[in-house]
Amino acid sequence: VFHYRAMLFSAWGDHGSAHRLMRASEQLAEELDLAGHLADVYQEQMDMLDRLGRHDEATAYAVKLERLSSPVGDACVMAQRLVNLGRHGVAMGAQRAGAQATGDAERALERALTLFSASADPRVASCDDAAERWGALVLLTQLMLDAGRLDDAQRALDRARSEAREASPLRLGALGVLGGKLELARHRPEAALLLFDEALALSRDCVFVDLEVAARMG
Repeated sequence: VFHYRAMLFSAWGDHGSAHRLMRASEQLAEELDLAGHLADVYQEQMDMLDRLGRHDEATAYAVKLERLSSPVGDACVMAQRLVNLGRHGVAMGAQRAGAQATGDAERALERALTLFSASADPRVASCDDAAERWGALVLLTQLMLDAGRLDDAQRALDRARSEAREASPLRLGALGVLGGKLELARHRPEAALLLFDEALALSRDCVFVDLEVAARMG
């Protein structure tokens, strides 16, 4: 009950209340020795604390998650856990996190990308999910940008673009923003401005589509 109430408060944007409710869920799961549920709680806590700017506390949950001896038989579950660890690294920022934590986040995202790819060998665990793979590539691009590894950021961005040919305007706009940040980091403001303008236009198109859908439904 605490867990679902926490998720509801989080959806409302009340991350402080969500964190307190999730803490109650965590204590109950520890008492009952529910390792699988604890893994979910640790990930939720990590995300909420990052949103609250309490990154050191979020890191403590990342450590708990990595040390948790809960069996993970599903490749999709493991891949999502790795993405959440990578997202924490992005939220921390490369300068605050340091080289080791940034490297840990990079490895987590690369491992998630492998799991999110289809495997021709049925004996190899995989979770063929193009949308989640794209999201991991976006996180990896941002992580490399924050670390000042511009060539690696470009490679990750190119991979994300190659897998977003039929993506929504919102996703294409997100790639445009990342491309603009990369151009700024390379001291090319004119090229960055063009990409930001394209991203803004795509975002507006997305809003208009949503409004049109809402009007038809209403």
